[in-house]
Amino acid sequence: PLPAPVPLSEALRSRGVTDLSEDSLIAALKHRDPVVRGFAACELAAEGHSDALPAIEAALSEEKDLQAQANISEALWVLHDPKGLGHLHSMCTDSSTPVVGLLSALQILQLTQSAMGDCAATVLAAMKRERDIGFLAMLAAALPPIYRGASPEQAKAIVGVLESQLSNAKLPFIIRQVSSQSLAQIGVPESAEVIRNAIAQEADSNLRSSFQRDLDALEKRP
Repeated sequence: PLPAPVPLSEALRSRGVTDLSEDSLIAALKHRDPVVRGFAACELAAEGHSDALPAIEAALSEEKDLQAQANISEALWVLHDPKGLGHLHSMCTDSSTPVVGLLSALQILQLTQSAMGDCAATVLAAMKRERDIGFLAMLAAALPPIYRGASPEQAKAIVGVLESQLSNAKLPFIIRQVSSQSLAQIGVPESAEVIRNAIAQEADSNLRSSFQRDLDALEKRP
C-alpha cells in the first residue's frame, strides 16, 4: 500500500513553520522555500481563510517556481477564486512551459475535475520532443481527461499517438503499458484491435497480462 499523505500542517512544521495562524501562513507565502510557499497557500485555503485571497493572489503573481505556482493556483480554486484555474490553464496552454510545470498544472486540473481539452495541443507537442521516459509516461497517462474535451482533430491525434506508442515494441515497457491503459480509459472501440495485436506480439508475460486487462476493460465499456 502507498504511504498515507502527510497533512499540510505536518509538512509545514517539518519545514520550520510551527505557527499555523493566519498571519503566520500569510507571512510564509514569502518564505525562501517554494514548497513552504505553496503549502502555506494550500493551508490557508484548507482553513477557509478567504480574507487571505489578496495575499495569495499576490504570491501567485510573484511566484517563479512551477510546482509552487500550481499549488497556489489550487488554493485559489479551493477559495472559489477563478484566477486559480485561469493560471493553471495558462500553464498548460503555454508551449514554453517546461514539462515539469506542465505536469504539475495537469495534475491539479485533473484533481479539480476541470475541462482540460485546451491542454491537448501543448501536451501532444511536449510528447513529441520529450526524451525522459518518466515524463513521457506521465504525459501519456494525462491524455484520457484531455481527450474528453479536445477538438475532433486533437482527439484523433491523441488516440493515434497512444496507439503508435503501444504498437512500437522498441519503446520502454512503461510507455507501452501506460499507452494501453490510456486507450482503455478513452474507450474508442477501434483501439481494441490495436491492443489485441500488441498482446499477440508481446513476449513479456506480465505486459501481455496488463494489455489483456486493458482490452477486457475496453470491451466492457457501454
